[in-house]
Amino acid sequence: MLRPGDRVGVAASGGADSTALLFTLLDLAATLDIAVSLVHFNHQLRGEDSDADQRFVEALARRFELRCLTASADLSALAKSRGSNLEELGRESRYRWFGELVRERKLDKIAVGHTRDDQAETVLFHLLRGSGTAGLAGVRAKLEGGVIRPLIDVGREQARAYLRSRGEDWREDASNQDLAFSRNRIRAELLPALTRDWNPNIVETLARTAEIAADEEDYWTREIEERGSELRLEDGALTFNASWLRQEHPALARRLLREAARRLRGNLRGLGAGHINSVLELARRDAGDGQAELPGLVAERSFDQVRLAAPDKSREVAGTSQAVLKPGIFPAPVGRGRIRVDVTGEADPSAGYNNGVRGLLDWEKTPRPLELRSWRSGDRLRPRGFRRSQKLAKLFQEARVASWDRPGWPVIAVAQEGEQTLVWARGFGVSADFEADERSRSWASVSDVDVQGREFSGIKLRPESVYDSDAVVAEGPAREETKQ
Repeated sequence: MLRPGDRVGVAASGGADSTALLFTLLDLAATLDIAVSLVHFNHQLRGEDSDADQRFVEALARRFELRCLTASADLSALAKSRGSNLEELGRESRYRWFGELVRERKLDKIAVGHTRDDQAETVLFHLLRGSGTAGLAGVRAKLEGGVIRPLIDVGREQARAYLRSRGEDWREDASNQDLAFSRNRIRAELLPALTRDWNPNIVETLARTAEIAADEEDYWTREIEERGSELRLEDGALTFNASWLRQEHPALARRLLREAARRLRGNLRGLGAGHINSVLELARRDAGDGQAELPGLVAERSFDQVRLAAPDKSREVAGTSQAVLKPGIFPAPVGRGRIRVDVTGEADPSAGYNNGVRGLLDWEKTPRPLELRSWRSGDRLRPRGFRRSQKLAKLFQEARVASWDRPGWPVIAVAQEGEQTLVWARGFGVSADFEADERSRSWASVSDVDVQGREFSGIKLRPESVYDSDAVVAEGPAREETKQ
């Protein structure tokens, strides 16, 4: 936890645990070659008592000639304004400040006074909430950002006995007796009952469970780092194949989903086993769609794809339209790449007929002005080989275009007789009504590059299908029409 030369700030509340931690580190400072300071966060929750706690800590600093860093916040008012849990908000505020002290290089480590009893309470609290093994790992001895817990293997009563043996005093926080807080009920009621009626060594048992679970999580962390490349992160969302997730062992699948959530949210607070299982159930369906709600995220199923994104990323809004009056490069709607239109009189039209990425238009017979925009409900296109125009929504379904990819899907349209007709659509190429042939004197190619800088792959449609009772006829020998 500590290295020679470390500047260690003891997170002192004035209570027995953090005071015992201070004296322990002062006793070991010369041996460990560390410099000890005090840090105190005043939550302003208990009025004069909170201020008295701060004065107690400051008196300790003066007594031992230690640097003392303090901060404060009116957590009660902040929790009301945000509608936040007071305990969680207090923890977030403290640890945010601890992180700032380390990042600003005022200290190298922050030592907090969690004991083995705190570990047992945390494990039990997480177990009652339905946490998996990550929750059962409890609090770690070391955290990213320089936070350490030197007393994690020391019992709470041991810490008090140590202070009494030295004749030292400490402050008692009356809020620790308030049974409105769930952790206090675990400490005052549940753990004593379990000790009395079930296992006199329950604290040690729960702490040992945390140690085993922590080792398990360390192993899985390395495993997930190797497998995490199978999660595709694009445009603030993670997408993966439902069939792939179904084939994985449930233990691995759950951890991959947790890693996906962590990448998107930056943390896993509030995410329980039930949330993860809801996404697994979504992926285990043979087919179909649906959604699952997670804290700060939405899981959405479309065909064999599952997508995790923040709620405001789950659906993109349609972008603005723009005129295509002449050849050039145009941004695709909602920033989804760029569309390039090139015109030439020296091309071989047949080279592009079956290529949905670079469809060739007869530039002379294509009406103008053209409009590049997002697709709209009711848009129709006649792909090459189709006898009639088809609803683009049906083409999406046939081509298994995921529901979240459709908003903002770029098309080029033209107004004819008061209606919009599609000339080109991403992936489906140019309309057969406007394609070039051997008699064309001027051709236009449409190149489609997505947001990752890759040329968009053309979508392959079945040569014969029926959409909306419209027959699809492929070139070549006639075949009997079938109904889908």
